[in-house]
Amino acid sequence: MTPEQSANLLKWAASSFETAMFINYEQVNMDDRFGQIMIENLRRRSCDLAGVETCKSLESQVRASPQPAKRGTRWQVHPEKPCCACDQAQRVPM
Repeated sequence: MTPEQSANLLKWAASSFETAMFINYEQVNMDDRFGQIMIENLRRRSCDLAGVETCKSLESQVRASPQPAKRGTRWQVHPEKPCCACDQAQRVPM
């Protein structure tokens, strides 16, 4: 999904529902070794990740998110520590 498609989906949800919650569960830090390997692997299969440029960091994702249009709407960001598997994958020599 492109960043524009994501923005349109969020705008639609905000205008369609009085109360809603959206959880964005995406990879971040795509410039780290794990992200680079994932991108290279997918490119070799002719499968580019649409919108990967907005996943460079948590800050870039927040900047790319559409701003709330309704009064009383808030965005909250709750970063989580990478899972053990991700930590282990980053230590694998390539």
